Amino acid sequence: MRLGARVFLVTAAAIAALVVIASVIAGAIFRSEFRDVERRRTELNVRRVVNAVGEQARQLDVKLADWAHWDDTYEWIATRDQAYVDSNLNDLSIATLGLSLVVFLDAEGTPAMAFGFDGSARRRTELPASIGRMIRSGDPVLRPSEGRPTVGVLALDEGAYYVAARAITDSERKKPARGVLLFGRLIGPDEVERLSRLTELNVTLHAAGAAPVSPAEIGAGERAALVRTASDDLLSGFGVIADVRGGPGLVAEMRQRRDIYLRGLDAAAVMKWSLAAVGAVFMVVVVVVMRRVVVSRVVRLDREVAAVSAHGGGLGRVSGAGADELGSLSRSINGVLDRLDERARELELARERAETASRAKSAFLANMRHEIRAPMTAILGFADLLEERNQTAGERAEHVRAIRRNGTHVLSLIDDILQLADIESGAAAPAVADFRPGEAIEGVAAVLRFRAREKSLALTCAVSANMPVAIRGDAVRLRQVLMHVVGNAVKFTERGGVTVSARSEACGAPGRRRLIIEVADTGPGMSGEEIERAFLPFSGAEGPPEGAGASRGAGLGLTVSRRIVESMGGVLELESEPGCGTTVTIVFDAELGDERAAAPARTAAGAGEGSSALVGCAVLVVEDDADSRRLLAHHLKRAGAAVETASSGEEGLMRALATLTGGDRLDAVIVGVQMPGIDGCEAARRLRARGFAAPIVGVTAHPRDAERRRCLEAGCSAVLGKPVDRAELVETVRALASPESRPAAAA
Repeated sequence: MRLGARVFLVTAAAIAALVVIASVIAGAIFRSEFRDVERRRTELNVRRVVNAVGEQARQLDVKLADWAHWDDTYEWIATRDQAYVDSNLNDLSIATLGLSLVVFLDAEGTPAMAFGFDGSARRRTELPASIGRMIRSGDPVLRPSEGRPTVGVLALDEGAYYVAARAITDSERKKPARGVLLFGRLIGPDEVERLSRLTELNVTLHAAGAAPVSPAEIGAGERAALVRTASDDLLSGFGVIADVRGGPGLVAEMRQRRDIYLRGLDAAAVMKWSLAAVGAVFMVVVVVVMRRVVVSRVVRLDREVAAVSAHGGGLGRVSGAGADELGSLSRSINGVLDRLDERARELELARERAETASRAKSAFLANMRHEIRAPMTAILGFADLLEERNQTAGERAEHVRAIRRNGTHVLSLIDDILQLADIESGAAAPAVADFRPGEAIEGVAAVLRFRAREKSLALTCAVSANMPVAIRGDAVRLRQVLMHVVGNAVKFTERGGVTVSARSEACGAPGRRRLIIEVADTGPGMSGEEIERAFLPFSGAEGPPEGAGASRGAGLGLTVSRRIVESMGGVLELESEPGCGTTVTIVFDAELGDERAAAPARTAAGAGEGSSALVGCAVLVVEDDADSRRLLAHHLKRAGAAVETASSGEEGLMRALATLTGGDRLDAVIVGVQMPGIDGCEAARRLRARGFAAPIVGVTAHPRDAERRRCLEAGCSAVLGKPVDRAELVETVRALASPESRPAAAA
């Protein structure tokens, strides 16, 4: 069989099988999903009917309350004055109230007045015998306490009623009760029709013992409902309406057309035919394209390679088995290989390089999987432990520290990847400012000293006296490099210690100094090959050799660090020998800075638990993410601020603008930059345009330089990155909320 025929048969069979499988699966999913939607809608409508019945009983109780707590009623039950009856209990009044039962009982439970009422004939009738028996037996329904009225449905032999019973008291309810007043309204055909109109549903009410399904089949609870198929195009839903005496009183039945399911069946049928049509068209297109683009080219190539192979050659051969075009092509390629010796070597070298890069990337992905899953396992595990009630305060504190430590690790991995992407794309612009290099170096050492102490390592820091007090540069990036380098040294050193030393020397340019920072450890060291790989992205070679006992890391720290140092005009070098430790040297020239401008940064006064740094400060938090909004509000409230929240840019804009027209004062607005609708930048721009002068702090998940500039240009006073540091948040709001820090109102 020729290749073209094989391609046609295989393609047709594969596409047909895919169409059939997709049609069967999709049809089953469609039917299941539409049945589920139909069932949920029916259950919801059943609950609507049950709630509507309860609402009618509550409305009757509202009418009853006016009568039971009326001073005239309270006096009448004692005096039995006929004038009260003539004025208030005449047939017109009873008909207006829509009542079918009226029962007045005195304090001893003796009827003072009790009668039934026919609303259609507007005349009084005999009291139902079941009510008489309840009165004589002192039924609890007729004994409501002053604070707990009886309200609901009462199923009697004569029919079901909405009933409401209350103790008769004076209007101020200070005097003892003088009896009980009960109102009832018959749930007859007219009432069922009214329920159907109210709910816009086809409603039928059955006595509990005469319903198509028993209350036990429906189940207990206010949300219990039973759905059954009445016919191919109708569904029946059933719900239990409880009797005021505790048992089932009525069974509500609601019938509705199966519009959703029938539309689902139509959609499934259309989808099946559409898939069949698309599959047929796709099969024709694939076959035509394969014949024109693949098969014909293979046949043509076979003839061309056969001509080239006539020249012979001395390279290895491929198998020429097979009687079709591919077999002929394989035999022809053997002749072509004789002419491709040099090209083959080049391709082999390129292949090896590609495989090396692929292995490095695969190793990186494997490391990242471990580096992310390991801390996430710890975060989720310790979060589960926090939910256990038998944890001591010390254990809970340790769990929180573990969650914070692992969360910080995951965040640093993400920052490394984004930092490398920014550097390689040229989007990372340095934030140049005056800062104190000695304090930056010692600060990094102080942060990592706790980690070293956990491993029983000595971490020492020595800053030379000739180190300039202040330089001009990017302090954040320098700290980032040092955190990577010193962190690696601590991570891969098992015994001994880590030494950080810093000094400066003249660089030959006025107003500049050369800074030299060395980080030496007593770890396992690295071979020359490992040093070379250490600076390759995704190499995972930042760590010790195989078997050294420590994790090898994600393979980005040294890559990012070297790129950052090079962007500062410096160099980062690594010296190491197996078994002799490792020394990383960072050298760069820096312009001398202003010592006053580089004053040590203030910490957030009282940013810890229970502080009062923001007492008297009113802050509006605008954030669409509920968890972030709650966390920001919590930090600000703990610092003493009065906090309001808004869940969208539109709501936040409305609340902030309200302060310009006499609303409550606002000292600061915290706004999420990435929000649907009106985002943080647009909200800030509109507020400034309307003359809003209070500080606006943007909170963004992309705290890059371009994003910061966009926020500041829109009118933000400051920009914080997510996850927001509590101390930085409180200090930023405290500093900006002072009157001298506020921007001038927009014209």
